[in-house]
Amino acid sequence: MCNGDKGIGESYMPEDMLFKKIYGCIAAGFVGAALGEPSRRCGGGVFDCYRGLCGPIEGAHWRVIDETLGKPVDKMLPQTKAWTGGEVPEVGYEALEWRTLRWHNGPLFKLPVLNYPPGTNEDGGERKWLVMKAIFEKGGRINKEDLRQAWLKYVNPEWFGYHLLPRDKYTYENMKKYPASEVGKYDRWPGNVDVLMMIHPVGIINACDPLTAAEDALDVCQTIQSSLISYAPDAAAAIAAGIAEAFKPDATVKSIISESKRYVDENIGQVIDECLEIAKKAPDILEVRELFWRRFGGRVPTDSLEVIGESYAVFWITKGDPKQCMIGGASLGRDADCVASIAGAIAGAYKGIDAIPKDWVEICNRAILNDPHELIDMSIEEMSMELYKVLLGMIKKRKEQIRMLESMMK
Repeated sequence: MCNGDKGIGESYMPEDMLFKKIYGCIAAGFVGAALGEPSRRCGGGVFDCYRGLCGPIEGAHWRVIDETLGKPVDKMLPQTKAWTGGEVPEVGYEALEWRTLRWHNGPLFKLPVLNYPPGTNEDGGERKWLVMKAIFEKGGRINKEDLRQAWLKYVNPEWFGYHLLPRDKYTYENMKKYPASEVGKYDRWPGNVDVLMMIHPVGIINACDPLTAAEDALDVCQTIQSSLISYAPDAAAAIAAGIAEAFKPDATVKSIISESKRYVDENIGQVIDECLEIAKKAPDILEVRELFWRRFGGRVPTDSLEVIGESYAVFWITKGDPKQCMIGGASLGRDADCVASIAGAIAGAYKGIDAIPKDWVEICNRAILNDPHELIDMSIEEMSMELYKVLLGMIKKRKEQIRMLESMMK
């Protein structure tokens, strides 16, 4: 295990498959995001066109990725933030300068121009950490108010811009004013992928119970985005359900995809099915990219519907292989880091940590633990171990409940 300045020290790591699935899910979520983040920003920045090829709002065209990063994207690379061309900052944690912009035409916001080391965490990982903190404190399943309290307790408002972004600052300020049930109704960017990237631990804590995973995800997401204005909570619920299903010993790629669609808005299932049909025409992580570009690219901004569909398509193409899911997502184009993270997390829960390159996990651990503006103060192993302990506690309580019920049947 990698111990950085904020490391807590080595701890015993279980060898059972339950822990390996938890560890695989959490690791692939962080690793996939770190692998895909440079793809999303290559070619001069997220918001720019490059040689006539534009990824509106989020991410580069896959041809730009091939030209600038190579094909496929299978190496951890530095991550530029708020850089839109010109002098590239040195790799590190010192900002070259601060820039003021409007994110999605929202309020003015300052971002540091940085070139983070490979493996650095991003905004989705910060939100996921806050979900985990709520779970650790609750000792089990959480609701939207638990998440709101975790934000208010653990977010450092001085650090907005480094990882958490303009929309997170807006959400945080609303969390101080409104109850959890109301916060998501004020979201200015409905459909964004914020809740999709944070929801993986909710699937873990409901392992083998996709229905409850979906129900909890829908509830928890309301304090970020309301289902009244966005499909994003349903898309997140499809991820949580898929992860919960992936924990079953007899789970298959087919059953995971099927369960992901069972408990959410039918539009989510329709988009997943549409993307699976596209994948069947080109069942290869590189060949399918042009077909997805024709479907989504150049017309609409990336959103939760596109990302959930592409994530399950990549999962299907790779037969649930975590490494190939992450590479496929990172090479895809547009919102590459989100697809790599989500597809990777589902596959990590399916196959476990042994299917994920150890050096990739070490790179992420190093970057997370040494980042001076990072909310997370645990290694990926330690996060996984804490979730494992919580799940064991839930199992113990459930066994005691069953024992008492059975005692009355004698």
